[in-house]
Amino acid sequence: MPSASSRRRGGGASGDGACGAAGARAGLDAFWRAVSRAGWASPIRRSAWAHLTGDWSLDDSLSYRMLSAMRGVASPYDFNPLDINPLRDVVADQVDFAKVRACEDMGL
Repeated sequence: MPSASSRRRGGGASGDGACGAAGARAGLDAFWRAVSRAGWASPIRRSAWAHLTGDWSLDDSLSYRMLSAMRGVASPYDFNPLDINPLRDVVADQVDFAKVRACEDMGL
């Protein structure tokens, strides 16, 4: 299996500051685009009516309403026995944690 640093697709966060502001912007752009791609398959989406009317809320989304009703009954851990977490994968692909930990310019 390739290491996290070899899997990273352009930009990313390394904590070394070598690329300056332009590199930071490119890294943030790559991160948010990866988050967008990961969320594409989400069952929680705006309804067709919301798309047509320009409404960005999830008030008419059937899957959102169903999951919202279930959250009072069961924990999200009950619905995710396989521990699927797309954001965890995005962060692992985009952030070089070894370089972030090694950065001495900023205290964490």
